[in-house]
Amino acid sequence: MYKKLGVATLLLIVTIACHGRSNTPATPSPLLSADAAAAPIEISGTIDGISSDGIIVGGRSLRVIPATVINFGDQHLAFSDLTIGTSVRTMSTDAGGVLTALRIDVESMPASASAPAPAPSPSPTPSPAPSPSPSPSPSPSPAPSPSPSPLPNPVVVSGSVSGLTGVCPLLTFSASGSNVTTSPATQYSGTTCVALRQGDAVEIHGSPGAGGTIVADQIIRR
Repeated sequence: MYKKLGVATLLLIVTIACHGRSNTPATPSPLLSADAAAAPIEISGTIDGISSDGIIVGGRSLRVIPATVINFGDQHLAFSDLTIGTSVRTMSTDAGGVLTALRIDVESMPASASAPAPAPSPSPTPSPAPSPSPSPSPSPSPAPSPSPSPLPNPVVVSGSVSGLTGVCPLLTFSASGSNVTTSPATQYSGTTCVALRQGDAVEIHGSPGAGGTIVADQIIRR
């Protein structure tokens, strides 16, 4: 009789202990919470504004620190190289609502940012006053105006990109047997300078350059 009561009591204790354990909520792992909070945030778009320590992309302010990596293709850029209108893709962290850029990849830059500034015209030197002479000096004949140089005929070439070399914005490749070069003023449609790849079907609008090379004014990906 006592042995039966002891077994029944033991079973009751084990049942109560298992029931209490199954009702205890699992505590989330602090490591998982930390990883979720530290996940980088990708923001892409055009730079709408620049301050002394950050940029505005798609209406969101991103703080730029000395450790922020800024690249344009294979080139490393400084914060001062960024301009309004530049197309970028960023990876940032959010700390208390403040976004800090870890990496900024420049996808394309406005043509005005790469074009060299024109050299200022030199100030004219004042001519000395002529000495009076008893007889009037003969007026010199006006020099003939030079004939304007003819504008180069535009060139249009279609084909696949091959032999692609160089670093944006200065690229060299071939299309339909013609050598093509790009410049900071080259415009892109359907692609970008960084995204141009071997085998891309393109249409090039440009002008003749030295040695039969085509200087591309616009590259359209078909």
